[in-house]
Amino acid sequence: MIQQNELITFLVATGVFLFILINRRRIVQIPGSSWLFLSYSALYAGWVLTILEGFMLPSVMNLMEHACYMLSSLAAAVWCWIALVKREKAS
Repeated sequence: MIQQNELITFLVATGVFLFILINRRRIVQIPGSSWLFLSYSALYAGWVLTILEGFMLPSVMNLMEHACYMLSSLAAAVWCWIALVKREKAS
């Protein structure tokens, strides 16, 4: 079954995802924004899989969820590196 905290996280994350989509023109001005978007998308997918885990294929969904979290972390690390390199070149 779905836990309340998972549902609340999903609802808040959906609002943030919509905010990102609505403000995409501003967000693309951030250096490496595609990596940042990939990071959040993977994190969001992980939260969706957490919900789905309660309904079907719990082991598979759990594995995919954690793979999404790993992808999110890697993409965030790449974005941090890109943002740091761009800032150093601007100085």
